[in-house]
Amino acid sequence: MNTRPLLALACLASFGCAPVAGPVVVEALVPDLDADGFVALDDVTLQTVVDLNAGRGERFDVRGDFKVNLTDLSDLGTDDFDAMVDRVRGDGGSDVGPHMHDEGGRYVADDFETLFYFTVFANFEAAFAAADLVGDTSRATGTADEDHAIVGMYASVVLSPYLPLPLLSADNAAYAAPVDGWLALRSAFQQGVPFAMHRGVIAHEFGHRLFFHNVFTSVDGGFSVWRTDNTETEPDEAQVREQMLIKGLDEGLADVFAMSAMGDKDAITRAFAVAGNAFVPEARRRDVEGDFAGVATYDNLRTLDLPDDVLESCGFEDEGAAEFEKPFNFYCVGTVVAAALWETAEGDPVTLRNEVSPAVLKALPKIGEALVNDVVFDLDVFLEPFVLELPVGRRRDAACTAVRARFSSLLDAGKVPSCS
Repeated sequence: MNTRPLLALACLASFGCAPVAGPVVVEALVPDLDADGFVALDDVTLQTVVDLNAGRGERFDVRGDFKVNLTDLSDLGTDDFDAMVDRVRGDGGSDVGPHMHDEGGRYVADDFETLFYFTVFANFEAAFAAADLVGDTSRATGTADEDHAIVGMYASVVLSPYLPLPLLSADNAAYAAPVDGWLALRSAFQQGVPFAMHRGVIAHEFGHRLFFHNVFTSVDGGFSVWRTDNTETEPDEAQVREQMLIKGLDEGLADVFAMSAMGDKDAITRAFAVAGNAFVPEARRRDVEGDFAGVATYDNLRTLDLPDDVLESCGFEDEGAAEFEKPFNFYCVGTVVAAALWETAEGDPVTLRNEVSPAVLKALPKIGEALVNDVVFDLDVFLEPFVLELPVGRRRDAACTAVRARFSSLLDAGKVPSCS
């Protein structure tokens, strides 16, 4: 049953849909390490909401009935970035229209959909604040009208504007560059709290927007490179390798941003560990201090010199697989990257936030510059500028120790000269 029209009617009946602007206190799910599922109900002050009834905010909007057409995702056309976003966002969805009541100056949800909305808004507001704290200056945190983000609540991917049958629905959240925003998805199959209601998961997804804008829109010509890579129908082996490594780096850095934003190395793995047994292996593989991170390196993933169960978890089913080629699980590279940066911070989340994450953001545009200049991507394209952004001394020494342990072949080839 589609509940959106009912919510809109409730809004009209109880509040007249008059704008309720921040700061406004709502009851939402917040991180709580002592609670079952690591979340608990508590009051949250939304600072940047412009209209709580509509889902409008200063830097992002939460929209109901948001549909993304599969034809738009598969045909990126020749638009520039802003034109693509306008086209793919379509009608932009509808006002949320929450079911809520006022309890002495705090708004309390009357149904799960409204609790989901309050929690998602609070989680994205926290992610924006965390990105500001680590010094992002890209369009990911921009305040111009064209930088305004969108969150599609209970979003769906449909076949076409003429046959709007949902093709994708899951308890998850995902950044989608063609809409420059996030799809907050749901299904009835996942156990536990939906991922979008975990602040660490939203921070991870926000990290993808940081990566996209710092790499692909902060550099002249960067978006054209992204579009070409994402419309290549028959990439060769070298292109597939590059794409898998870029995706792995993106995922690893998104995990690092989540850890930094939450001050918690388990910001992502906690959500997976309680989401049902199907996600427990993913939690273990993403743990920067877990068994997989303890043995995996860039080089033994290349050479497949790892135990069979480890290789199988990374998608390798036979010894003849080319390095980093499908069906390789690029999240495995992400864990190697994230573990190296965690080691650079010497296992301290405050250092990760104050020193390592700012250096990551400053290094990302160098990737865009390299790609625009047709440099063949490998992880040294990130590692060298990242190391250079760290101050000489303890932090750079820690980074070089991690690079030697995790990426020895790149160091031996002189591709990370700052650590030579």
